[in-house]
Amino acid sequence: MADQRKHTAGTAIRRIHLEGVVDLHFHFRNPAEAGDGRTEMLMEAVAHEHEAVVAIGNSAPPVTNQEEADAYHGMLCRHRPAESDLIILVAPLMTDRTTAEMVRKTRTSRPRTVGFWKAFFEGVSNDGGMSISDPALVHDAIRASYDDSADAEPVSVHFHAERKYVRGHTGETEHRIPMLEREWYCVDLDVREILEQHPDGIFVLKHITDWRTVEFVREYHRKGYRIYGEIAAQYLAQCFDDLWEGPGNKGTAFRANDVRWPLPKDRKSQLAIIDAALSGEECFLFGSDCAWHLDDPTKESGVKVTCDYVVCGGLAILPAVSLSIIIDCFVRAEKTEEDLNEFLSRRARRLLNLPPSQRRTRYERKNWEIPSLKEGVRGSKKIRVRLFMGGEKCAWRRSISLPA
Repeated sequence: MADQRKHTAGTAIRRIHLEGVVDLHFHFRNPAEAGDGRTEMLMEAVAHEHEAVVAIGNSAPPVTNQEEADAYHGMLCRHRPAESDLIILVAPLMTDRTTAEMVRKTRTSRPRTVGFWKAFFEGVSNDGGMSISDPALVHDAIRASYDDSADAEPVSVHFHAERKYVRGHTGETEHRIPMLEREWYCVDLDVREILEQHPDGIFVLKHITDWRTVEFVREYHRKGYRIYGEIAAQYLAQCFDDLWEGPGNKGTAFRANDVRWPLPKDRKSQLAIIDAALSGEECFLFGSDCAWHLDDPTKESGVKVTCDYVVCGGLAILPAVSLSIIIDCFVRAEKTEEDLNEFLSRRARRLLNLPPSQRRTRYERKNWEIPSLKEGVRGSKKIRVRLFMGGEKCAWRRSISLPA
């Protein structure tokens, strides 16, 4: 009965007012290189939902230094809708070849275009070869993110914490790490080593999925380390078993378009991530990991599912769907607008040294169906993206922007 009362109280709320959302994890792709229309569609989808985004630099070509970040930032700003005031920052990739001077430059360059540094560990499919093979190779670069050698604020370093192979054995099948253990292996080995070597650094673990990672973040945060766990809505909505549920849960089927890296884990981990998001703890914050691939099964590469039925990671989640999932989760748990704004906006602002929000947006409880496809045009060619949770219902939708 108590659970039913709580559910009823949550569903009675009809309106929520959000400050400008800050999304720490957005993949715009590269309009100059790819030229496939995704950047334009993504800009249209995000410009009025979020106030600020950080564009991850695993584009083609990749962004690995300040000059490339400036160029990418300028390109994205030119694709921003004319009426939009969306704040865009860029996350260059930290690799084995990143030097301390390259990191210091991103701390002092003005106008500011870099939000943080992003690092993949070796073996993640979407790193484009721009990864870290051994933490020992980037200790100087990481130290430069927070030391006193630059007369500027520190910059955080964000990790996609997964490894495909046991460290030192890249490409050796017998040393391949089981898929669902790749996050925890990397956190327990690589991230722990980096934290112990750099207790004054600022670190974020992107799109955490494992209950052990949740506890790791809590453990080190309580010890005084500045470490954060980024939470994406898709991991609140699904666990691993949901990838094998057919439409309407009427049978077993593989949901190829829901595949992303890292894969969601078991129900225990899903519940741990929900608990972390709702906990009010400073060390958990929002990032959508919005990463669209085109839907074209006639292509051999560069699409979500190829003509050979090869499926790549990267989830086509609408920003509006991310926010609806999170709002609904908080409302059902009887959390407040303050709680939501801390999770979706203020913690990221403190991390990035962004000013207070200049936006206030009303979201209303209004059931709507997620479209199965997002369509666009590139030149004379029609393009499309198959969306996450397409055909399913969402409970919350943006209605009006208000003065801050």
